[in-house]
Amino acid sequence: NATSIFVSWEVPILNDLNGILVNYSINYSGIEIDTVPRVIYLSNPNLTNQSITLIDLEEYTTYSINVSSYTKVGKGPDAILTHRTNQDVPTAIPSNFLTYAVTSTIIKLSWDSPPLYFQNGVITSYTLTYRGIQRDTTLETMTVSVVNDTYILPILTKLEENTDYLIEVSANTIIGAGPPATSYQLTPQNAPKGAPRNLSLSTTDTSIQVNWSVPLINDLDGNLTGYVVTYYGYVIDTEEREEPINTSSEDDQTLTLYGLQEYTDYFISVQAVTVGRGPSISNTIRTLQAIPNAVPTNLIASAISPRAIYITWSPPPFIDQNGIITEYTLTYRGVERDFEERTISILTATTRST
Repeated sequence: NATSIFVSWEVPILNDLNGILVNYSINYSGIEIDTVPRVIYLSNPNLTNQSITLIDLEEYTTYSINVSSYTKVGKGPDAILTHRTNQDVPTAIPSNFLTYAVTSTIIKLSWDSPPLYFQNGVITSYTLTYRGIQRDTTLETMTVSVVNDTYILPILTKLEENTDYLIEVSANTIIGAGPPATSYQLTPQNAPKGAPRNLSLSTTDTSIQVNWSVPLINDLDGNLTGYVVTYYGYVIDTEEREEPINTSSEDDQTLTLYGLQEYTDYFISVQAVTVGRGPSISNTIRTLQAIPNAVPTNLIASAISPRAIYITWSPPPFIDQNGIITEYTLTYRGVERDFEERTISILTATTRST
């Protein structure tokens, strides 16, 4: 087998003994490796066939075996043979096992054969296994064939970003696999591939409260460092603005945007940030109405009779209307005389004169 050799021989021809056979010597040593020569003596030999099993040998090693017979006078000539022990599984890991991440989803590998002394046979293939440690990833296995002592180093692709991978490689003979060499390799972070979730908006006339939840953990692809909230008005207040939020919290988040324009449609988007920005979740909302903050324009009054005045005006500037103009309030009184002040409400903006 892999660590023993059974040796048998016949007694020398009687005419060649030249005396009484007293013992045999069996000398043996490995040829490919520098093993210490060993010798075994067999006393009281049989006069028929003789045998011995040599044990504790090296696997897959060619041994030179010399068998000699002795009389009382001395040693006779040697019977010489060579024999190789059988193969076994390797007893050492592949050498110089290295891994390095090329991108956030690709890892390259390199290794050398186990030391020759520990190969214990012909290396026919390597078995490679890998899986992500933090995430519930499937254990992947691949076989790398060896042809004429050469093999193609594999490249691991379609991996998860920001994931620590346990990678093992073992050498195989026809008997089986040896112990594995082990490496841990962390793939780099990437920008999130998923957007924040559960975006909701609430508003006053000049502020918007923005609420959202963290992206799914498998969509972060890195360590969460914060968020970016982008917003702008559609018709007025159209300058795009950003509010960066530095946080590593995975709890729900809230941000209130102040100083906004009344009764204006705003676009709101939120992105999560790791080493870069991920996709956004967005929505629109209109701030509430408020009282106009400008007077009607182009107010003109002209007397059309001794007891009548014709009045015309235009709405306040659009940006200052702060909502839908539903009515105008007209007040008037005499200046020189102590006339009572009167008020007229004029619904809608369709009639602007009275």
